[in-house]
Amino acid sequence: MTTEEREQYNKLSELDREEYDLIKKKHPNWSHSQIITKLGVSVEIGKRLEKGEDVNPDDPSILAEILKGAKDFLIGVGIFIADVFAAIDEGLKYIGNKLKDFWDWLWD
Repeated sequence: MTTEEREQYNKLSELDREEYDLIKKKHPNWSHSQIITKLGVSVEIGKRLEKGEDVNPDDPSILAEILKGAKDFLIGVGIFIADVFAAIDEGLKYIGNKLKDFWDWLWD
C-alpha cells in the first residue's frame, strides 16, 4: 500500500476499514482502487437495505443510484481516485444510454 493509499484507508471509519480488510483478504490480488470501489458499492447497498429499499440488479435506475451513492460515499470520506471515478462515471453513462434507449423504444 502506498502512502497515499494508506492515507485514504485511514480516512475510513473503523467499520469501513474492517470491510476493506475483509475484501482484501478475499481478493488478495485486487488493487487498492478495486477494493475501494467494491467498498463504496457495498456501503451504498447496505444503506439501501437498512432502509428497506430495493437493490434489484435488473433495474438500471437502481444500479445508477447505487453507483452515484458509492461515488458520494468516497467523496464524503475524502477519497478521490481518478480511475475509480472514471469507471463509475462510465457505468452511469452506459446505464443512462440504456435507459434512454428503453424509453425511446417504449414511446415509439
